[in-house]
Amino acid sequence: MDGRPGYQASKGAVNALTRQVAVDYGLEGISSNAIIVGFTPTGGEVITKMVQNEAFIAAVRRAIPSPRLGRPLDIANGVVFLASDEAEYIHGVLLPTDGGLSCRLGIPDTSALSAILPG
Repeated sequence: MDGRPGYQASKGAVNALTRQVAVDYGLEGISSNAIIVGFTPTGGEVITKMVQNEAFIAAVRRAIPSPRLGRPLDIANGVVFLASDEAEYIHGVLLPTDGGLSCRLGIPDTSALSAILPG
């Protein structure tokens, strides 16, 4: 099989489980939320190699509406918020922490004339 079906299936399962736990345990005051992490250099060996690949990182930067790459602190801030009293009424949320990347995935550029011309 091409791609990463096992990885994608596991991510989908975590998302579904997050929402189901919120439904099943919300009345008991238990919230269940997840952070959807975008491209965030964390210092690991593989991701460090990715960051050092100029062509790859240029493509990542073009895809992210934010002017910078993610930082581990961005993930931590989302977690701290979801664990705080301010998030008391938030249940079953899949919080993208990706600099806006998920807003652009799979969306063709419709601002150009080429978007409406054939071929």
